[in-house]
Amino acid sequence: MVELFKRAAVIYFLAACVLFGLSGIVWLCRDRTPPQITGSGEMLYVKADCDEKELLAHLSASDDRDGDLTDQIRVRKISSFLEKGICSIEYIVFDKSSNAGTYERKVCFEDYHSPQFELSQPLLYGSNSTIAVSDRISVWDVMDGDITDRLKIVSGNINASEEGTYQVEVEVTNRYGDTSRACLPVNVVSQGKLSCPITLMTYLLYVEAGTVIEPAQFIASAVDANGQAIDRRDIVITQQVDLRNPGCGQYLYEIRDESGCVGMSCLTVIVTEG
Repeated sequence: MVELFKRAAVIYFLAACVLFGLSGIVWLCRDRTPPQITGSGEMLYVKADCDEKELLAHLSASDDRDGDLTDQIRVRKISSFLEKGICSIEYIVFDKSSNAGTYERKVCFEDYHSPQFELSQPLLYGSNSTIAVSDRISVWDVMDGDITDRLKIVSGNINASEEGTYQVEVEVTNRYGDTSRACLPVNVVSQGKLSCPITLMTYLLYVEAGTVIEPAQFIASAVDANGQAIDRRDIVITQQVDLRNPGCGQYLYEIRDESGCVGMSCLTVIVTEG
């Protein structure tokens, strides 16, 4: 009986040695060499709305066992801006043994510009009304699309019961770390000045410093208290923006019909560096 146990122990020991040896051979034969991604090393220039395929331009990948893996390259990570419009992009590719090869280069988004604010309505409110500026502001980014959910009202104390022009500071940052800020004029007027609607084609305009604007071209329509069209030439336009220097201001549009009813609107203008 003892002899039988000894034989069994020897058999188990030999079997374990064989398995250990086989596992060692498998380990030695395992592919541990990562694939290689190659590129020109130069910065890639693309449009801001490019797709992933365009970001993969001028790259190739190969593996000593699996061969050409160029069509397996993927974008792994895009950094925040190193400088405005320029990112570092990391690429990755896997071989059949799950070894990973990486590559990094700079990419310039040629037509990039900072996020821009948009207005659905003029920043014009009747006195004693509810003023919720954020309800009229949206933000569009050429990289991220609609980023209105990132909008922040930084400051702005508006007295809804007192007529006047107030300032509201807003800002937004896209996922690449670029921040846009603006100090927008907000107008509080008597309810009587909103009797005759003046509709504009846009309520927020971006222009470069030094640009000449013809504000009348942005008038879409104007009607009196009865809904009848009013001649646009009767609208008085007041300029409250310095187009020579970066900043923010507005044009005020005002009209009075034959019965004395008044209509107002405003066009917010953000002046950028030329």
